[in-house]
Amino acid sequence: MIGTGNSLKYSSYKGDISKICRGLDRWATTCFYSSFRNLGQVLPIGTQQDGISCGVCALNSLEHALLDTRLFTHNRRNVLRVQYFTKIMNLLMDHVSATFNVSQV
Repeated sequence: MIGTGNSLKYSSYKGDISKICRGLDRWATTCFYSSFRNLGQVLPIGTQQDGISCGVCALNSLEHALLDTRLFTHNRRNVLRVQYFTKIMNLLMDHVSATFNVSQV
């Protein structure tokens, strides 16, 4: 099952969502032996006021759903970008440190 959200409240997706759902169903059936079910726009998501914050908004929506963090706001967009970048870099550094002996580099 998947829920979607629309961070651009003034517009809605005009494409063929059923085509996307059929592809997701084939993928889920092949990989997980389970069918895909579209729940519609039920995922809470903040509202972006620009054309470039969709990625941060989407990450925040998932983080909110999984960890109950505050939803994205336009005023917090840059803080969230830095926080996500820092988290990703820390994960990368942990992985590199675990994979390679730092003294060998």
